[in-house]
Amino acid sequence: MKKLKTLEDIRKVGLDNMPGFVMNRTYCGLKKLNFMKLKKEGAEFNAPEEFALLVRVFEKPDLTQNEYSELTFKDKTTVTRHLKSLESKGYILREQDEQDKRQWRVSVKPAGEKVLQVFFKNVLSTSQKMSSKITAKDMQTTLKTLKVMQEVVYELLEEESQL
Repeated sequence: MKKLKTLEDIRKVGLDNMPGFVMNRTYCGLKKLNFMKLKKEGAEFNAPEEFALLVRVFEKPDLTQNEYSELTFKDKTTVTRHLKSLESKGYILREQDEQDKRQWRVSVKPAGEKVLQVFFKNVLSTSQKMSSKITAKDMQTTLKTLKVMQEVVYELLEEESQL
């Protein structure tokens, strides 16, 4: 991709040909699709980000709310609100940390695991449909490229936070 210096350069290239824009549109579409499927299955979520937090708790149980905040790029207040909502629906258990009473440890309850099973079944189905139009080699190259781009973004975030 040629180096973009002006707004006119961006207009000529078009947003649909810029990796960040394409990744964001794909993510937004997948998020919307998964949220719609979960609603059809009777799962209750106030926002897709609430569900994303449930996935993170399943993936990495017993972290603190602060650690989930870092993992999800959400502020502590938002994470706390989502965790309380998930707890009220019976999807997670929050327990006060024995060592530090100011912290809460979080884990997924059976009701949350049931919702996750439905979600992962849908994700696998969607992934298979998407992959059916992409060769294994192209998928491997795409994932490798995306991981490099992700690494660069994390480096830039780190640089920015030190300014």
